[in-house]
Amino acid sequence: MSHDFSLFFPTTSSSIHFLALEAFIHLYVRFCFFLCMSFLRKGLILGIVFALVLRIPFLFVSRDFSRTTNDDLTSSDSTSSSLLNHHPYFFPRWGIEGIVFDDWMSFVQGLGNGTASTVLSPKTRNRFPEIVYVVDAYGVYVSSTLVQRSTLQRTFQHRQTPTEQLFTVAWQLLKETNSTRWRLLQEAKEGFPFLTWYADCKSCHYHNWNNTYSIPLLTTCAPVLCQYAFPIPNYQNVLSAQSNWEQLQASYRTHYSSQQRQLLWRGSLSAPNEHFNSTRWRVVVHAQNDPRVDAGFVSIGHINAGFQWQNLGAGMLRPAVTPMSDFQRYFAILDMDGNAWSSRFGELLCYNSIVVKVEPAYVESINRDLIPWKHYIPMASNLSDWDSVLDFLFDSRNDAKIQRIIQNANHWCRQQLTMPALAARLLDVWENYLWHMEKGSPQWQAKWSEYKASIFNSDLNMVKLN
Repeated sequence: MSHDFSLFFPTTSSSIHFLALEAFIHLYVRFCFFLCMSFLRKGLILGIVFALVLRIPFLFVSRDFSRTTNDDLTSSDSTSSSLLNHHPYFFPRWGIEGIVFDDWMSFVQGLGNGTASTVLSPKTRNRFPEIVYVVDAYGVYVSSTLVQRSTLQRTFQHRQTPTEQLFTVAWQLLKETNSTRWRLLQEAKEGFPFLTWYADCKSCHYHNWNNTYSIPLLTTCAPVLCQYAFPIPNYQNVLSAQSNWEQLQASYRTHYSSQQRQLLWRGSLSAPNEHFNSTRWRVVVHAQNDPRVDAGFVSIGHINAGFQWQNLGAGMLRPAVTPMSDFQRYFAILDMDGNAWSSRFGELLCYNSIVVKVEPAYVESINRDLIPWKHYIPMASNLSDWDSVLDFLFDSRNDAKIQRIIQNANHWCRQQLTMPALAARLLDVWENYLWHMEKGSPQWQAKWSEYKASIFNSDLNMVKLN
């Protein structure tokens, strides 16, 4: 896997710059080729060496190339399907202005007295308040006042507890390492504050306050085209990481060695479906006339509470498959967005079945290093490639390729769905967050030294995590 050094040195070039860079690269490659061929006529070894030397700058340019093009995407672009075939998910990222620390602290102070929120809906605001955390040399602290303000403690704690376990592991890793990978974190002598929001982050506007994109939130997922996003390893990643995948995968290969040769999906009609146009609805409709696919709903989500079961066509309602590991009784598993991100995607890559991923609108932190056709098979969100994907899946001549994809996915699972790996990923997010803080407010550490005592002594009631 190639290393994305631009994670720590983000760029935000315009689309014009991108086109110019692309043209330059094409000309440069052609120049290298013809020069190489010219030298080959006179001396094979000299020509090859000289061509390789000329190609070195191109290698460095290409590292920044993918980053720049992805940052140029805007929320107004409606052709994400074609774009995402060529541009990986580079998260976390922030806008060109950096993080304005004074705005950030004004917002935090407003949280304490209930006058600030990034959320317009009172229901969502009461269910999922923004939570203040502070990391310093002594540990990780959380505002107990804001936690207790949530009106649905059970749902909130289901997401909060595993995430806070990861915060503690990441803090310990930072204390024990001397790596320059997290230089800014180590140089933050007074520590640093951050905000975590445990809702689904269905819009980039959830970072908005006083009509400015000014509040950095660490979230479970991010809209694909959002310029203001810090998705972190989420609670489901942590729960999956607490399993012993080496033992489980050995068990899976034995227990699910005989598989039904179909593509399986089960889930809730959870996304808005007013005009029968949600992705899940269209997938289930497609599946009704395709014997290669076993897809159906097991429930109707709260967003579609007014939807009646009688609206479901024959065969659209199917029995649930439990436990989820029994999905492996099928040769292939389909995964797609629902109300927001798909929380099961990471764990499905640990299974003994091939994963087909419908192009997402919301991604989590793990999407950053998952590669289509290496770790999973992609499918367009408009289902335009439905037949071609299924033809590939069920052509026995492709079985060896499919097994390699499963092996790659399983290898990723063993390497990345572990607590140390997720902790390192979280530290990368924190490091990037501080990079953008330095960019927008070079004196933020001095200002934080002045604010810190008031934050700990305020109504936020900061308490140390166990």
